[in-house]
Amino acid sequence: MTPILNRTPGVLAVVLLAGCVSSAAAQDQRAGRVYTDALRGTALVLTPTGSGTAWVVDLDQRLLVTNEHVVTSHAQVEVIFPMFGKDGRPVAEPAHYRKHAERLVADVIDADAKCDLAVIRLKEKPPAGTAALKLAPQEPGPADSLHSIGNPDASGALWVYSAGSVRQVYRKEWRYTTGPLRSARVVETQSPINPGDSGGPVVNDAGELVAVVSGRQTDAALVSWCISAEEVKTYLEQTRALVEPKTAADFHRRGLRTLDRGQAARAVEDMSAALNLEPESVDILADRAMAHRLRKDYDLALDDLTEAIKLNPRHAGAYNVRGCIHTDRGQSEEALKDFRRAIQLDPREATFHANRAQAHANRGEAEPAVRSYDEALRLSPGVADWHYRRGLALEQQGDTRKAQEDYDRAVQLDPAFRDRLTLHKTRVLQVTNKTGQKIVVHVRYEGLGADGKFNWLPAEGTLNWEFEPGETAVLLHDGKPIAARRMRIWADNPETKSVWDAAKERDTWTAPAAGYRGGPKPELFTFTFNP
Repeated sequence: MTPILNRTPGVLAVVLLAGCVSSAAAQDQRAGRVYTDALRGTALVLTPTGSGTAWVVDLDQRLLVTNEHVVTSHAQVEVIFPMFGKDGRPVAEPAHYRKHAERLVADVIDADAKCDLAVIRLKEKPPAGTAALKLAPQEPGPADSLHSIGNPDASGALWVYSAGSVRQVYRKEWRYTTGPLRSARVVETQSPINPGDSGGPVVNDAGELVAVVSGRQTDAALVSWCISAEEVKTYLEQTRALVEPKTAADFHRRGLRTLDRGQAARAVEDMSAALNLEPESVDILADRAMAHRLRKDYDLALDDLTEAIKLNPRHAGAYNVRGCIHTDRGQSEEALKDFRRAIQLDPREATFHANRAQAHANRGEAEPAVRSYDEALRLSPGVADWHYRRGLALEQQGDTRKAQEDYDRAVQLDPAFRDRLTLHKTRVLQVTNKTGQKIVVHVRYEGLGADGKFNWLPAEGTLNWEFEPGETAVLLHDGKPIAARRMRIWADNPETKSVWDAAKERDTWTAPAAGYRGGPKPELFTFTFNP
């Protein structure tokens, strides 16, 4: 009996060990299959400003999904699919793709900053063997296994696999370093996520898509979040009609969403298609006018607005857009008339009050500007830009305490406004020569010295530059742009004896004595010499 008792633990140990090895091997094989299948629907996205990852959602329609922060405001992107070696494994070296990969062009159909999702459409069919990923019928739960594929900048390889598990699924609000406030249902995971992974697929053990890689907590270890497939389903339902619009409403909606992304030319195309279907739509005419305005094609914009107001003299939006055009042109009085008319027709639209406030501010009328911003914020609280601009007007009035409250609130709502609170006391000098002649520009300026005090430079004489006809350039002193609070400037042509000396004996203030708020760098001040 003794020998049997001695052998039994050994036999059990072998059996248990064999069971563990078999389970681990099976798990590795499953993960390998999941990776291989998901890779067939994964792509690298290249934009003029960066890169990311995408995945195929509809093979017939050539549609892929990625993040909004990957495509940003671009109208088109380039897409590269995996290439495979003779052994069937994906080629991972970026150098190979730079030399041999086919770059497919894709149009950005739609991008939603709030949920950080975007749909792109290939102009031609993807490579043979590409497969669409199936969306999971339900969300994952805590502790469920996850698999993701991405193209992280930090890695020397493409098509990088990461494994993780679900920490939690919930609705999240967040901001990246730049950009708007975002809100979406997310799957939080401890998977490592890096720039370049964004937009990549996150799948479950069955290879079904459960989320889209989005971002990570930079001040915490292995806390990442991905946009839930439930959010993706909702977004796709909303954007399907925008892929191939059939109605005026669909063209109009796609045009508005495109305009929000700064793609004014494409917005004009969509609005025009909408007007072909509904030629007397005042709403579409006014919105196309706004698109023309963003392209600075003011004549076409005003033509649309004239037609819109003719069709409906009580269309508040048309007056508002026309007011914006007058503002762009520096015609503050005309702008105020249009904004007042818009407010008379629709007094509860906060944007009209804010636009009116800015028109007053442009005229140096701080008190009515503050009143109009008060009303705008009463109707639509929590707009960071309006708090910031009301703060500027309050500061102009001398109410620094209330101004600071508005500045603090603006930063609280959007931390990007912190840079705009920088107080500058100089502007960078730029000169434009419209005289039609070659001229010599002479300048003395008051700038900040190393001791933080203002000094006139140079101490004696002037700084001089030659300008060709039509030339515009920033003035440099010791190789650096001149930042001045005020200056004395004039020009001459030694050959023709022509002189432009109206500002020679008087100070030209380039910045207010009390300073001005702006971005991290001083603004430009352009002085133009005319014939």
